[in-house]
Amino acid sequence: MGFSTYAFIFIFFPIVICLYYFGGLFSDKIGSVFQRYVIIVASAVFLAWADIGALAVFSISAVVNYIISLMLVGKYTKRYLIIGVIWNVLLLSLFKYCNGSNFVANIALPLGISFYTFQQLVFLQGVYKEKKNFGSFSEYLYYVIYFPKMISGPLLQYKESVDQFAGRKLSKLDFSNISSGMYLFAIGLFKKVVISDTVAQFANTGFGMADGLNFLQAWGTALCYTFQIYFDFSGYSDMAVGSARMLNIKLPFNFDSPYKAENIKDFWNRWHITLGKTLTNLIYIPLGGNRKGIVNTCLNKFIVFFISGLWHGVGINFVIWGCCYGILSVFEVIFEKTLKKIPKQIRCILIFLIVNFLWVLFRADNLHQVISIYKAMFSVGSFSFASLGVLADDGIIPFPDLLWALYLIGILVLLAVIVLRKKNSNDMYINYRAGWKKVIFTVALLVFSVLHLSRLSIFVYQNF
Repeated sequence: MGFSTYAFIFIFFPIVICLYYFGGLFSDKIGSVFQRYVIIVASAVFLAWADIGALAVFSISAVVNYIISLMLVGKYTKRYLIIGVIWNVLLLSLFKYCNGSNFVANIALPLGISFYTFQQLVFLQGVYKEKKNFGSFSEYLYYVIYFPKMISGPLLQYKESVDQFAGRKLSKLDFSNISSGMYLFAIGLFKKVVISDTVAQFANTGFGMADGLNFLQAWGTALCYTFQIYFDFSGYSDMAVGSARMLNIKLPFNFDSPYKAENIKDFWNRWHITLGKTLTNLIYIPLGGNRKGIVNTCLNKFIVFFISGLWHGVGINFVIWGCCYGILSVFEVIFEKTLKKIPKQIRCILIFLIVNFLWVLFRADNLHQVISIYKAMFSVGSFSFASLGVLADDGIIPFPDLLWALYLIGILVLLAVIVLRKKNSNDMYINYRAGWKKVIFTVALLVFSVLHLSRLSIFVYQNF
């Protein structure tokens, strides 16, 4: 089940909200336990909606990790931490990299496994450092299966998890949280089903005809995907934070205008923020971080991005994608002083172009498709403005190619202005003040988005 579905918006979430706050009729102790189990059961339904096997895999993973966490407060804790890391890496690798082999043939990648595996590694590391139990098994389940963050994050750090899930007290109905959460959810839903799913059609057309693209078509395809993946994932994150807020839980923001970044480090501090923190805490710092000289710093950064590529997907495309970012981050460390002399505006443009260029690797089905699109992106001689309209032509409305081209350019320019010039949803949410204008705006976004729900789509990061 996804956030952008009729089932979630009109059935699942309203029922969860009603049952959750029904717990307020009981005493604090009974009510808090009731609410915890409402979320656990609801999250299990959310996870198993499309595939009961995903719930089975999660259950095994959760039980084993919780048992290991109990061992981390006794003797030989480092040994058990290593066992926990090996267990999680093996489980993830089994389903992610061995799928299709004789052993796991015909078994789909369990929904959310990449995210809850990392989340549990964070949990084990936190227990190891703090040397104390998280709480009861039900409290642990409440934290790790919590459905707003289940399939695509955001990832919570250990202290954030303990503060909000372990020993959580009864949640009372808070209309300010309901209002602000719905406001952010509406923004995220609009991002996903209206913006992302629209430009996704153009991007899919372009990648589907990769061998025949000309210069403008190749750049149009890449830019469409650049905006698709941003509005897809940031939209999901807004909906996650918004739905959690309606349940009185504060999830961290995952995006902060990443396309305004002025260097690669800045980009990854703004894009999928919680993954960056997790990789830093799990890999970069244990390797030594930047404490052992520039050579080790560069090596550690490259390793982090290499692993990030492996985590994001299966195939040589993702390995190359991760290595490219690793090389670029090393380049920035070595030439940091020189790069800072370049005007900020130019640096921002260069980083956006680099990110846009590398998203082709992330999206393409194979290297042949990548090479074809990259060749076209540098084939200036094949310039043809009207042919750009092929990407947007829906085959239903008989517009000439020139009008379709202008339509596509108009959308890309509008999205660029929104992303690069306007306040992001974080700022809008932080500065939210209830009022009739906000209510009308929220309802308008929800209605307009619901009208677009008939288009079948999934979250891009749901597959990782």
